[in-house]
Amino acid sequence: MTNEKITGILLAGGRSSRMGYDKALIKLGHYRVIELVARTMHVVCDQIILSANSTDYDFLGLQRVSDEVKNIGPIAGLHASLKHCSSNKALVVSCDVPFVSVDLLTHLIEKAESDDTTILMHRQKKHPLIAIYRKSILPHLETAIKQKKYKLLNVIAQSKHSEIQIDRKLAFYDENLFLNLNTPEELALAQTFIEKLNR
Repeated sequence: MTNEKITGILLAGGRSSRMGYDKALIKLGHYRVIELVARTMHVVCDQIILSANSTDYDFLGLQRVSDEVKNIGPIAGLHASLKHCSSNKALVVSCDVPFVSVDLLTHLIEKAESDDTTILMHRQKKHPLIAIYRKSILPHLETAIKQKKYKLLNVIAQSKHSEIQIDRKLAFYDENLFLNLNTPEELALAQTFIEKLNR
């Protein structure tokens, strides 16, 4: 399975309501958060699609795909972007996980089988926005959107799916792999971590 071509889908453009401003454009060290994620994805993907309705991220130089249905959350970005994938298999990562690593994404890609979706599990939490999706899930997404059932985990539950556990047993494990920036407190943690990395 590892020789299969893979398209990256970088999900951007969330409302950042808890942060109060666009978290993707926050600078951590030398790069913006969304740049850190894109740089990591470039290592493991044949191409990357940017899922965003705004031109704010066009500086990344990626093909941008807008939602066909607005204001319904990540399901819309995933749905529209999967339709534009040149490959059957897509690696989806949200723009607010700056410390997601090449090792983590490689592990996900290598362990994913032929399921519609393969998601990561960390500390009993499912992460549908660090996951592998195949085009075979598109009918499920379209049905959910028509029925106005926008929660991704519910859509995944209706499809053929699998989960990969991420824990301390893995050589590449780091507690910050899944740190996302939803609050000022999480941003402070990220800034502390990046300062340690840059010393």
